[in-house]
Amino acid sequence: MRNYLAGPNRDVAADWAPPKAVDTADEALFARHHTRIYRFVLRMVGDNALAEDLTSDVFLSVWQQAHRFEARSAVTTWLLAIARYKALAELRRRPQEASSDE
Repeated sequence: MRNYLAGPNRDVAADWAPPKAVDTADEALFARHHTRIYRFVLRMVGDNALAEDLTSDVFLSVWQQAHRFEARSAVTTWLLAIARYKALAELRRRPQEASSDE
């Protein structure tokens, strides 16, 4: 077993660090649900960049409104509901933006 604190090791690159564990609940929530939320939004909006932006918005809203979560449903259900609302709001805005560009 190697002792990483024992000093320099010539077998390991100088910039190598031991793997960092997910150390906060926020990071764990993001890591666990990001892909599912992204794919859900992508199916609704059909645009990769927009889906990534909306996914980020979902997690920003979750972190800002976490105190409102009442645990009446699963966290995944809550996240998907927020994602659905944001995607639908964006789809409602889209036709207005397209007609104003003409």
